Amino acid sequence: MSAQPAIDLTRLAELARLSLSADEQEALRPQLERILAQLAELEQVPLDDTPAMVRAGSTSTVLRSDEPQPSLPREALLARAPQADESFYSVPKTVGGEG
Repeated sequence: MSAQPAIDLTRLAELARLSLSADEQEALRPQLERILAQLAELEQVPLDDTPAMVRAGSTSTVLRSDEPQPSLPREALLARAPQADESFYSVPKTVGGEG
């Protein structure tokens, strides 16, 4: 197993929008290092001859043909929307804070 680069837990916590004290970060560091080491091992598994899976646990891969189908009318879709803005769904902002 090769050595992993140092983990910037402060940046990782920031990206995950977590507020971790220095003690909490150091308590989590060994666990995160083990997880990253296991992921690095998985990257070494040869997958060249492995068929793609449709879903986990599937015993057979059956795909439907990819043919264009008519979509629902816009009015029917917007009638079910909790809130609409002109001809689009209106949803609350979830990334980037308020506003």
